Amino acid sequence: MRATLLVMAKDLRQRVRDRSLFLLALVVPFGLAAVFSLVFSGIDAQAAPTLALADRDGGPVVTAFAEEALRPLERGGVIRLRPVADEREARAAVERGEADAAYVVPPGFATR
Repeated sequence: MRATLLVMAKDLRQRVRDRSLFLLALVVPFGLAAVFSLVFSGIDAQAAPTLALADRDGGPVVTAFAEEALRPLERGGVIRLRPVADEREARAAVERGEADAAYVVPPGFATR
């Protein structure tokens, strides 16, 4: 243990002498913080995407997916969910810009 402390003390004295300790302790963390704040600024202000859901199956798997995965996200404001009747209506909603993406579940999905 004594040898480890001696090596650590020597390295610390060496870093203080060549001033790299100050660079590593102050400049690098604050520089990274500045870069990250520029990169991620406004990321929380983005609008929640709208997802169209066409449930042609009506089975328990899709119902569980909608109720257990998508609805909590919608309640949390992460997404907006837009139910549609079929694939054609889902495609039209995406093309018109009313939805950003769509989940289309075909008939018989739960039995596959």
